[in-house]
Amino acid sequence: MSDNWYRDWFADPRYLELYQHRDELEANALVTLIENIAGIDNNRKILDVACGAGRHLIAFAQRGYHHLYGQDLSPTLINEARKEAGDCQIQFTVRDMRDPIPESYDLILNIFTSFGYFATDVENAHVIENCSRALLPQGNFVLDYLNTGYLRQHLVAHDEKKLPSGSAVRQDREIIDDRVVKRITFEDGKEFIESVRLYKREEIERMFSGAHLEIVGCFGSYTGDAYDELHSHRLIMIGKKQ
Repeated sequence: MSDNWYRDWFADPRYLELYQHRDELEANALVTLIENIAGIDNNRKILDVACGAGRHLIAFAQRGYHHLYGQDLSPTLINEARKEAGDCQIQFTVRDMRDPIPESYDLILNIFTSFGYFATDVENAHVIENCSRALLPQGNFVLDYLNTGYLRQHLVAHDEKKLPSGSAVRQDREIIDDRVVKRITFEDGKEFIESVRLYKREEIERMFSGAHLEIVGCFGSYTGDAYDELHSHRLIMIGKKQ
């Protein structure tokens, strides 16, 4: 299994088709949750790290935010984001989240499980440190990550589905060395891998602390439900730069 699985998979147009159920309603729910904790300020400078097709930034733009930036490793996803954004004033850039962030921001997002991709804990922790360094004083960092306690108990080992294009896809999942590994196989035989490191809440908290981020919110869903290790589907952690 390649440590760079994300380069091939996120460049393939079928990635967007497989995850199209992640829609605007979900994005708006998370934006509302962020506003409830960080406050509403349309002049806030916002960066979405690993922004994908940009749906969360578009949700911010539709609420009147003016200073919006997105970065992603995949040119395919950045091109889709630019298309989806239309007339929204959002600046998109191709950049690896491990690279230094050249400007400073009031709010930085890392959402839809865009964390834990890399082979080492040092690399993964560096993502949080990188974001923290780019925050202005009292700025907020939002990490939207899977809840590993729930996932371990409810892992769906196999499923098959038809995509809107008519293509069939099979997904096989297993946990290997504290990583959830998903093998995605299309009917034409093309195969992709997703591999995400499984961190406990306490491990994420230590990473926040090491990056000088005070935790000001921890939730288990996009609608703001309290985090529960056994029952929450998500781990959404909001930090403030110290």
